[in-house]
Amino acid sequence: MRPIQNQQNPLPISMWSEYDSFPISLEESLHLQPKKNLHFTSAESIYNPLVDFKIPNFLNIQTASFKHFLNVGLIEKLNTLNNMQNSDKRFEIYFYSEKYKISVPKWTPSQAILKRKTYNCQLYVPVQLTDLSTKQITFQWIKLATLPMMTKYGHFIINGSPRIIMNQIVRSPGVYFHQSVKDNHINIYSADFIAEKGAWLRLEVDPKTGAIWAKLKKTPKIPLLLFLRCFGVDFPVLNNYLQCKNLSKSYEKTAIDETILFQDKKQALVQLSKTVYPTIKPESIYGQMFLFRKFLNPRSYSLSLLGRARLNQKLGLCIPHDYTFLTGQDILFACLFLLDLVNGNRNPDDIDDLKNRKVKPCGELIQMQFQLGLSRLEKHIFEQYKQIPYKKLVLGNILNSTAMNSSLREFFGTNPLSQLMDQTNALAELTHKRRLSCLGPGGIQRETANMAIRGIHETHYGRICPIETPEGQNAGLVNSITIYAKLNPSGFLETTFWKTYKGHILNNKDPLLFDSDQERDAIIAPGDMKCNDLNFLPKSNSIPSRKQSQFQLVSREDINYIALSPVQMISVATALIPFLEHDDGNRALMGSNMQRQAVPTIKPSKPIVGTGLESRVISDIGQAKQARQSGFVTYVDGNEVVVFSFVKRGMMKKVIGNFSNYDSESYLKSNVGKDLINTKPLKPIKYELDKFHRSNQDTYMVHRPVVQVGSWVEKGDLLADSSSSQQGELSLGQNILVGYTPWEGYNFEDAVLISSRLISDDLYTSLHIERYEVEVRDTQFGMEQITCNLSQSGLDYLDHLGIAKIGTWVEHGDILVGKITPIDQKPLTPYEKLLYDILGKKVPKTRNTSLTVPKNVHGRVIHVEIIETDSDFISKRPIKNQKQSKSNHFKFSHEIISNDYLKNQNQEKSIYDSIIDSKWQSYLNRDHANLDFSLRFGLDDRSEKSPSNLNLDSSKSYNRHSGVLKVHIYLAEKRSIQVGDKIAGRHGNKGIVSNILPRQDMPYLPDGTPLDLVLNPLGVPSRMNVGQIFECLLGLAGSYLGQNYKIQPFDELYGCEASRSLVYSKLYEARIKTGQDWLFNPNNPGKIQLFDGRTGSCFSQPVTVGKSYILKLVHLVDEKIHARSTGPYSLVTQQPLRGRSKQGGQRVGEMEVWALEGFGAAYILQELLTIKSDAMHGRQQLIHSILDNKPLEIGTPESFKVLIRELQSVCLDIYTSQLVGKFGKRAKLDMVQLP
Repeated sequence: MRPIQNQQNPLPISMWSEYDSFPISLEESLHLQPKKNLHFTSAESIYNPLVDFKIPNFLNIQTASFKHFLNVGLIEKLNTLNNMQNSDKRFEIYFYSEKYKISVPKWTPSQAILKRKTYNCQLYVPVQLTDLSTKQITFQWIKLATLPMMTKYGHFIINGSPRIIMNQIVRSPGVYFHQSVKDNHINIYSADFIAEKGAWLRLEVDPKTGAIWAKLKKTPKIPLLLFLRCFGVDFPVLNNYLQCKNLSKSYEKTAIDETILFQDKKQALVQLSKTVYPTIKPESIYGQMFLFRKFLNPRSYSLSLLGRARLNQKLGLCIPHDYTFLTGQDILFACLFLLDLVNGNRNPDDIDDLKNRKVKPCGELIQMQFQLGLSRLEKHIFEQYKQIPYKKLVLGNILNSTAMNSSLREFFGTNPLSQLMDQTNALAELTHKRRLSCLGPGGIQRETANMAIRGIHETHYGRICPIETPEGQNAGLVNSITIYAKLNPSGFLETTFWKTYKGHILNNKDPLLFDSDQERDAIIAPGDMKCNDLNFLPKSNSIPSRKQSQFQLVSREDINYIALSPVQMISVATALIPFLEHDDGNRALMGSNMQRQAVPTIKPSKPIVGTGLESRVISDIGQAKQARQSGFVTYVDGNEVVVFSFVKRGMMKKVIGNFSNYDSESYLKSNVGKDLINTKPLKPIKYELDKFHRSNQDTYMVHRPVVQVGSWVEKGDLLADSSSSQQGELSLGQNILVGYTPWEGYNFEDAVLISSRLISDDLYTSLHIERYEVEVRDTQFGMEQITCNLSQSGLDYLDHLGIAKIGTWVEHGDILVGKITPIDQKPLTPYEKLLYDILGKKVPKTRNTSLTVPKNVHGRVIHVEIIETDSDFISKRPIKNQKQSKSNHFKFSHEIISNDYLKNQNQEKSIYDSIIDSKWQSYLNRDHANLDFSLRFGLDDRSEKSPSNLNLDSSKSYNRHSGVLKVHIYLAEKRSIQVGDKIAGRHGNKGIVSNILPRQDMPYLPDGTPLDLVLNPLGVPSRMNVGQIFECLLGLAGSYLGQNYKIQPFDELYGCEASRSLVYSKLYEARIKTGQDWLFNPNNPGKIQLFDGRTGSCFSQPVTVGKSYILKLVHLVDEKIHARSTGPYSLVTQQPLRGRSKQGGQRVGEMEVWALEGFGAAYILQELLTIKSDAMHGRQQLIHSILDNKPLEIGTPESFKVLIRELQSVCLDIYTSQLVGKFGKRAKLDMVQLP
C-alpha cells in the first residue's frame, strides 16, 4: 500500500519538438549532453468530471518503462562488463557507464516513416583500456550501439513502420508450491524455484516412497540430501530442523538411507558428478562446476532482487537482499514448507493470483535483450584478445557495435512481443499499447494453456479487464489493463482505493495504491455505491463487499476501502460503451474489440451518447494537435497552424483590443508588445499538420484545423482534429437513424438494410492510402532506368522522369513509374534480321517493366517518395509558381535526386563519420550549447537545404550507377459503403449490408424522415445486449433536443431503473419541446408508428426507432471478394493454392459436396472435384475439347492416386487395371500411366 502523489499536472499535451526523441528535451536535441535523469513535461493525469479522481495517463506504462531503462537499466547492464581482463590478465577494460551519451536521432519520426528508416540514436560510452604490465591507460569514446528510440507517444519506428513492444505478464521469480492429482487419484506435491535468469529447480515428493528429489531440465533427478550436502548443509542441521517442525517421521526413511553415504561435502560432490555426468570419471571438481554453472554463476543465474525478497518473505529467511543466488538454506526451508504441505498444514500457491505474476514492460524487455547483446560483445572482446597482437591492441579494434546492433535488430524484428502497431484508428493504437500478453519467450504456450490460465481471477479486479480479450486461440492469454491500473517498481499491477472510516469516505486525502497481496485482508466495497452529500455510505447492514475473494454483506462501519469509480474494473475500450451494464459479457467483449476495427470516415462525427472518456483517448494518444502555449492564431492552412505567444504568461485581453481587425505581424510586435509590461515580444509557435499520411493498416491519418485566424487559444486548447476525432473527441462512426423491424427478409439473421443517403452524403465513405514500390537495380545486362520514353500512348500524366504526377487519377493498368530493364542480346538469324529490316523496327534491347496499377484498384496519386539507399538522402524540388506563405516556408512537391548532389552528400557524410570517430572527445569538451547540431560538425541542415542548386537534365532518363533506388507511390482511394461491407454498433451488434434502398423507399417517421438503417429485432433478445436499445432511444431524444450525453456505466447507483428513467424522461422532454407527440407514447414507450416508403401505408405494429452510433469496420468487401479462373497450383497436391493474395481458389468442402448431391448436380460436382481441382490431364485437355466440340476428358484426380499409394504403403494389395484383349482380360496398370 502506498499513497498517490496527487500533484497538479498540466493538460496532457506534448512539449517536445518534432526533432525530439522520446527522452531528450528540446535543448538536448541541439547538441549532445551528458546523461542525466530525464523528466517528462507531458501530463500524468487529467481530471474527469465523471469520477472524483484524476485518471492516470494512458501511455504512462510504456513511456515510464523506457525512461527507467535509459536512466537505470542501461547503466546496470553496462556495469556488468566492467573489469574485463584477458586470459593472462595483462589488459583490463572499464566502462564509465554513468557518463554515457546519446546523439540526436538523424531523422524525425515523420521523416523516418517516409524514408523507411529506423528512428534511432547512437549510444556512446567512454571506455578505458589499461595495460596492467606497463600501467598505460587509453581512454576513448566508443559507439556501442544504435539504439531505437521511443517516440513521445510510446511506440518505435523500425524500418519506417511504427511498432510497439507489448507488455508481458509472467510468473514472478520466487518459490511456488503445487499440489496436483494424477489419473489414479494420487496427490503429487512439488516446489518450483523460478529464477529471473537461469535454470528452474523443482523439488518433488515421490508419492510411493515419500522421498524428495531435485529435478532440472535434461538432468537426472538428484536425491535431496545429496543436493543439500553439496550446498553445504550438514545432516545434523537438517535433523534439528525436522525435529523442531515435528517432521522427522515424514522424512525418516530417506534420512536413514542417505546419511550413511555422504560423510562430507567433497564426497557429496563426487556422488553428484557421478549422477549428472555418468559417462566421465566422478570427481568433486565436476560436481562443483555443475553447481556453479547452474546456480552460482552471476552471468547465467540470478533470482533478481525481487526474487530474493520474495524468497525471504515466504520462507522466513534473513539472507541479504543483494544476494541473488540459490543457497542451501533456501532449499532446506523450501523442503520444510513442502513437508508441511504434504501434512496438510499449508495450502498450495495459486499461480493465477496476480501477487505471483509480474509485468515486464517494454523497458525491461529491451534491457534483457541489451544484456544478451552485451554477452555477445564480451565474447567478441575475448576473441579479439586472442587474435590481435598486444602492440596493436586498441579499443577501436576490440569494441564495435555489430554485436549490440544485431541483438537489438533481432529483438525488434523477430520477437513475437514486437508487433506492427495497430493504427486502424486512435482507439486501436491506444489499446495495443496497453495490452498484456502471456505469450512470448518465457511465457505460456498457446497450445498448452488451459482454462484456469485463461479464466478470470478475483485479483484481476481493478487491474486487468475481465471483458476485453481477443476471440479465438488468444482468448484469456492477451488482456488489457484497466483504466486506473498502475505498475509499481517491482512490476506488480496496482489499483487505487479510497480509505473509509466508520462509513465515511475520506476522499479529501490521497487515494491508496494496493497490489493484490496487500488488499487480501481488507474489506472493500465496489465503486457504484450511492453516498450522501457528506460522502457517507448508506446506513445498512447489507452493503456488498469482498474480502479474500469472498463476497459478503456487511455494515458500513466494517468497510475499510471503497473503489474510486464504477469503471475502475474495466479497460478503456470497454468503458467507451454506454449502458454497458445492460449488455451480456460476450457481446460487450465483441463491442470492445470491434471499436478497434472501425475505419475512420472522411466526415467523422462524435457520438450523441458517450461515456466521457472519448476526449481522453485522443489527448493521450497524441493524434490531435493541442496548443503548447496560450496565444493568438495568426495563420492557418492545411500544412500548419501558427500561434503567436508571449514568453511570460498573464496577458490581459483588454490590452490586445480588436486583434482580429489587424492582420499584420508588425502591428503585433510594435504596438501590442510595447503595451505589455515585463513581457517579451511575441514568439511564433508553428504546429506542423499531417497531410494524409498512411497508417500500417492503409487507413489515412490527417489533421483538420479547427481554429481560425484571430482566435485566442489557451494552453491545451484544440488546434486540429485527427482522422478519428471531432472537436477533440473520439469519433469512429456516425449517428444514424435505425429501426428494429423485419423488411422483406433483407435483414434476416445478421443482415442489415441501409439507405442510399449513407452513400450520397458520404457518411460512411472512408479513405485508404496504399503504397506501391518499385526498385531500380543494376542487372547483369546493364542498369535499369526510370523513363517516360515508353512506346505506349496516353502517358501525359507522367512527369519528365517517368513518374506519375501528384494529383493524377489512375486506374487499373495505368503506369505509375515507367521503367525499362535491359535484356540479353542474343545473335539473330539471317531470317530474323531480314524480318526486322522489312518491318523497319529495331532489335529490342530492353523490356518494359513499369509499375502499373493493380487489378480492382483506382485512386489518386497523393505523394511520391524517391529514396536512394546509399546516401539515405532525399532532395526536394519546389513546385513552380508557388507563392510564399506567411510563415516564409518553401512548399515542396515530390522529391527527386541528383547524382552530383548525392555525391557531395556522400563526401560530407564521410567527413561527419571521421569527426565522430577521431575527434569525438575534443568536440564534447567544447562549449557549443548555442550552436545547431549540424553546424557543430561543419554540415548544413539537410532538411532545409535549398534545392535550387540541383542540376537535372529533363531530357535524359534517370538511372543510378551504384546502389539501389526505390520509388514509393502513394495512392488514395475513396471507398463508399456497399453490399458486403461489415458494420457494427458498440454493443456487439454486427451485421453485413445486404441491400441498399433509395431513401424514398425506406420506412419513414411520421414527420417524413426516412430511416438510415433497418435492423432485425430478433438480434436483441437472444444476444442479451439491451444496451443498444437504451442508446438508440436516448440518441433520438438528443438529436431532437440538440444535446449530447455522457453516460457513466453502472449508473444504477443513482437509483433503480436509472437508465430507463433517464431515457423516458428525455423522450418526454423532446416531445414537449418539439411538439411531436409521436416521440413518446405512454402506451408504447420508445416505439413509433412507421410508414412504408414504397406504399405509404403504416406498419401493423409500432417499431423501436432511434439514433444509434454505428461503425464501419475494416472488413471491407473490396478486400475480400475474389474470383479465379486459372492460377497457381500446389506442387504437392496439384490443387489450387489457398488465399486471395496467392490468386488461390475456393475450397469445396464436405458440406458443399452434400449440398450439390442433394440437388443432384452430378456433372457440376464432377467438374469441381476433378478438372477444377487436381485432374492434371483433364485441365490440360479442357480447352481443346471445348474448341473442338468434343466430350470432356476428365482424367484421374491426383488425390485418387495419392489414396492408392497410401493404401499400398500399408501393405494392401490395391492396384489399377484395364481391360485388354478380345475377352477383356484385366491387366495391371502403372499409376503413372493413368490419364
